[in-house]
Amino acid sequence: MIEAFRQFIEQQQLCLPGDKILVAVSGGMDSVVLLDLFSKTNFQIAVAHCNFSLRGAESDEDEQFVKELCLKHRLDFFVKKFDTKKYSKETGLSIQEAARNLRYEWFDELAEKHSYNHIAVAHHFDDQAETFFINLFRGSGVSGLKGMPVKRGKIIRPLLFSRRAEIEKCAIENKLNFREDSSNSSDNYLRNRIRHNILPEIEKLANNFQKTLDNSLEYLAEDEILLKQLIEEKKQNIFLKRKKEYIIPKISLLELDHSAVWLFYLLRDFGFNRTVASEIFSALLEQKVGKVFMSDNHQVLVDRDQLILREKAKKMIHKRKWHLRKKSISLPLKLTPLVFENTGGEILKAEASVAYFDFEKLKFPLL
Repeated sequence: MIEAFRQFIEQQQLCLPGDKILVAVSGGMDSVVLLDLFSKTNFQIAVAHCNFSLRGAESDEDEQFVKELCLKHRLDFFVKKFDTKKYSKETGLSIQEAARNLRYEWFDELAEKHSYNHIAVAHHFDDQAETFFINLFRGSGVSGLKGMPVKRGKIIRPLLFSRRAEIEKCAIENKLNFREDSSNSSDNYLRNRIRHNILPEIEKLANNFQKTLDNSLEYLAEDEILLKQLIEEKKQNIFLKRKKEYIIPKISLLELDHSAVWLFYLLRDFGFNRTVASEIFSALLEQKVGKVFMSDNHQVLVDRDQLILREKAKKMIHKRKWHLRKKSISLPLKLTPLVFENTGGEILKAEASVAYFDFEKLKFPLL
């Protein structure tokens, strides 16, 4: 497998001899094999391990395993423990999305700080196939269906050529020890249900499944390149620059076939999804002047005959403790308390600037 590994790196131009590679190692079979293969090359390697604190003692044991592995092979290594559940609640992301964000943000920091040329992760062909079907079931377009790129920025995936069975065979032949993730056997996750139930059935029906899917993903990636070029051309023709904002004239948009679809692609890079883009288009047609739509970093204002796209103003966050003895406060906003007893159990109605709370449930000071 080492020769196939070297050939894939060379063919895909993933890295050059002498490059510094940060290898992401979870302790599982895939990443341990990836580390073993890299150790047999001329690259300078170090290891990064994320402890997501999701499986209690099992997560800590994974961390200890990776530490001992690195010490045994005299490799530089980095370990970080995350409170993934807390981050998930704070951001509203799923556990999987939260772990992914934490992981790659930290990898980028390490690469920047220690001058690593590339960050190697252990995704293989089976992961690619599972991701394709996950995105298919979620209703993704071309961008989601094209799969994981072999290389994106500093992230490289040198095992995408390989099947899980080949990786397992390599681990056995080289007598590699690794950790088994107990969650991999559970069908609670969509990825595992695809892995255990769907892919085996598809492989029975499809001849040369790997080659066929590889070709399809390659075609989708090529299609997206052309689509991006076309979108940029349309932006140049439609977007009017005005100081720090863009104007999208209604008349220019409506001249396009499938205008609502085009609006999504024009706004996609600014963080707007297909559903919100459709709502913006409807608001423009219905002349809902003044209606504002937000993405994480941008906002779109519906004007009479145009849309105005601009960056969101950065919010100033003020924190203040409010004790009951203070009758009113003026920062971070004006608040005046009024305590009363609702003896009749009547329905409380008020303007948008008024809020009712159950006094007995409040714990002072309020933040």
